[in-house]
Amino acid sequence: MHSNRKVALWVLGAFVAGAVAARGVPEARGNAGTDGDAMYRELSRFSKVLAHIENSHVAAPEPARLVDGAIQGMVATLDPHSAFLTADEVRELRAREAVADLATPGIELTLIPHELFGVRFRQLTVVAPLDDSPAARAGIEPGDQIVHIDGRSTMRLDPLLAEALLSGPEGSKVVLGVMREGFKTARDITLLRARPRSLVVDASIIGQAGLGAFGYLRVKRFESGVSKAIAAALRDLRGQAGNQLGGLILDLRNNPGGRIDEATRVADLFLPGGRTIFTLQGRGGDVLDAPQSHAHGTEPGYPIAVLINEGTASSAELIAGALRDEKRAVLIGGRSFGKGSVQMAFELMDGSALKLTVAHYRTPSGQRIHGNGIDPDIAIAPSTASAAGLDFRSSVGDRAPPSAPAPSEARAPERGEDPAIAAALAHFQGGPPSSPLP
Repeated sequence: MHSNRKVALWVLGAFVAGAVAARGVPEARGNAGTDGDAMYRELSRFSKVLAHIENSHVAAPEPARLVDGAIQGMVATLDPHSAFLTADEVRELRAREAVADLATPGIELTLIPHELFGVRFRQLTVVAPLDDSPAARAGIEPGDQIVHIDGRSTMRLDPLLAEALLSGPEGSKVVLGVMREGFKTARDITLLRARPRSLVVDASIIGQAGLGAFGYLRVKRFESGVSKAIAAALRDLRGQAGNQLGGLILDLRNNPGGRIDEATRVADLFLPGGRTIFTLQGRGGDVLDAPQSHAHGTEPGYPIAVLINEGTASSAELIAGALRDEKRAVLIGGRSFGKGSVQMAFELMDGSALKLTVAHYRTPSGQRIHGNGIDPDIAIAPSTASAAGLDFRSSVGDRAPPSAPAPSEARAPERGEDPAIAAALAHFQGGPPSSPLP
């Protein structure tokens, strides 16, 4: 048999084996006979394309490259968060993850589908910069598109590998190519890698001047132990208010999410027993998880205003959705990011890996978060200060800009300085929000 014919049969055999294996996975439900017949008909068409390639293309095909390219194209038709990592990419990812004590510029990334001149592609996009990070101080904003990292194109680059590329020794530099609405071309910005230097939870009493004692709680991300830190901060706020807290502002703006278990515990703090926090739905609407709140340890029933914006994502959106759907809080700000899917990794025999979206999160009322986001109850125009643009100097992000207070000078927000906080205070007092959108 001709060697090229062997290539085509070997590649086709790999796909047939993959199709059979997929049909054996318990989650792959449906009409197996009908679906299987359709799959084999499409594989026949695929084999004809391979035959044309092997017989007519000017260069002899390389089996591994053909398979990698075919799988990448196939997976790209599913959703922006399913991905195929080649064996080389998996090795690179593991090598970078094995290096301990790395620092980052502080960016949470995802893939967003786009279309340009009829061509569909997935663009690496900023969910949110972490508070008090080099990226935040340099002006990186939610929605910014990252087109290269140190000159390496991000086209088809999985966020896991991209975040690994962003990591490095503390104080080292990384150059990002950034596109934003209004930019004609991508602009380079150099960031320093650094470890987080601020607390994940900030709490204070605000509104003492004739407004009563209202608590302000800023949660920057949901990392390990944050639910205990929040519970302690709430106890302290109630103590400062003489156990008469008139309301709580829970600020989740630019919170990119994090650990689902921690976010679940945080939602549980505010909900009475027996309430649904979220549902996790798989194929066909099957409910894979639906955690319930517990009566023990629930906070008093003071009013809550949750602040959200386009940088509120993932597990932070779950909290906002749960508190709003269960009539425990009002949402103030802008529509959240819309990131609420679950991926499962499958390692393949050659060392490559397949990452597939297997489920979506929904709020208690059934709203799907992924791709939709959550709309606020009271919409607030974004602050013009947050849209001032990037400071594209040769090296930025290593210090706070002169116009912004340094992290060590952080203080409790005051009414009038922040439209969303002012709207929350007005809501607690029963008055109209001070800066709503029409």
